Amino acid sequence: TPSHYAYLRLAEGCSNRCSYCTIPYIRGPYRSKRMEDVVTEAKHLGNTGVRELVLIAQDTTNYGVDIYGEYKLPEILQRLSVIDGIDWIRLLYAHPAHFTDSLIDVIGRNEKIVKYVDLPIQHISNSILNSMRRKVTRERIEELIGRLRGIPGMHIRSEVMVGYPGEGEKEFEELIDFLLAARFDSLGFFKFSPEKEAPIYRSGISFDLLSTGEIEERYDILVELARQLSYERNLSLVGKTLRIIVDRPGEGRTQGHSPDIDGVVFFEGDARTGEFANIRITEAEDFDLCGVLTNRSSMRVPVPRNQSSS
Repeated sequence: TPSHYAYLRLAEGCSNRCSYCTIPYIRGPYRSKRMEDVVTEAKHLGNTGVRELVLIAQDTTNYGVDIYGEYKLPEILQRLSVIDGIDWIRLLYAHPAHFTDSLIDVIGRNEKIVKYVDLPIQHISNSILNSMRRKVTRERIEELIGRLRGIPGMHIRSEVMVGYPGEGEKEFEELIDFLLAARFDSLGFFKFSPEKEAPIYRSGISFDLLSTGEIEERYDILVELARQLSYERNLSLVGKTLRIIVDRPGEGRTQGHSPDIDGVVFFEGDARTGEFANIRITEAEDFDLCGVLTNRSSMRVPVPRNQSSS
């Protein structure tokens, strides 16, 4: 990982027990870090040159419930945002069932929290969501997306599973129609894979599996859909000037690009790794953007992590 961004884990394990998932059986129940420990780690990262914190857990929105008896993600976001040196705070793996009004409010009004949410919905059919034990409905997902879209500049990423038992043609078409309407800014897809330790098998309930060929076909359809949506969105950005963080010479990311999973911005011009820069977009690709440097917006460059800042 480059020295200017770092992943900060808020919790270990998971207690959601989705029907297809073995993580609770492998990593144990959800265990939040204490807030003071998270803040201490973040301060250390800021002192070593980190400018972007990427918050992770199996379910970041559930942070704090096991220790404090209530959702504490909004509070920890506020506490992290006042740490010197940290400019961007990014939120991944936000379960839609645990997204609170106060979290939406904090994301909307805190300038250091990037307007980006990774919101894995897994599916949109209520029958599939219920079978998956996702503890959320299509109606709630649509309401949540609508509220998040009300935040200026918001980017929403999502992940979807294809081929889950019970996904017939009707459910798959419902998913496609929804994705076309929701127009997520980026998408990831997973193929259902039978895990013998998962609750869906432990229950002893019989079900019909799609063939490998059927799952592959549906997967390819969704990947092509995501490509088209991404290209259309990128095309709309041509001619605009976007602020990026430089990850390496000639390459960086906007607020709408999470490291390692989303596209990037390639650019011409001299900007150092760890700087923020303004890039005028000149070309759109399927998932990436191309542009030219207009100016550097900050000269601060991170120091190596094994050194202290001066």
